[in-house]
Amino acid sequence: MESVSFPVQPALLPLPEGVLEHEYIALRLTKSELGALDKDIAGDMDKDGLWTKPISGDRGAYPNVLRRTYQHAKREVLAKERKSAAVMYTCSHVRMIAAGNKPPLVGVQASHLCHNTKCLKVSHLVWEYRYQNLKRNRCINLQACTCGQVPACMPTVHASK
Repeated sequence: MESVSFPVQPALLPLPEGVLEHEYIALRLTKSELGALDKDIAGDMDKDGLWTKPISGDRGAYPNVLRRTYQHAKREVLAKERKSAAVMYTCSHVRMIAAGNKPPLVGVQASHLCHNTKCLKVSHLVWEYRYQNLKRNRCINLQACTCGQVPACMPTVHASK
């Protein structure tokens, strides 16, 4: 798969063709917008890096936040490219991108090394292909990583949660 180079700042360019908006929508935020959103998300995490608010929306067990104020969405509404300025951001993506860890390839997803979908610690997240992410499921509820993925899973890090 070909590597995609994403802009460093500001991240307001169109997404690569064929990429679903919600996969990398956080890349379209300016540095200040991204920092503010990351700070909001961090405020809703406990000391272990776990999301403390209820999870809702179409992203299953993954924390997400809805925002209506960002300029890229407002411009797209005015250009009739979208119906609403409301945008749902996946918290794990925002946290990784805000930390400077942008997705290296189109089609990768944020994988939780600790197997806790509420965990938003950047050190527990890695970009990888879906098949690699799914392969990690072998280690859920085990005392050690057995899937052979690199970096290794951390199946016991949130064991008490």
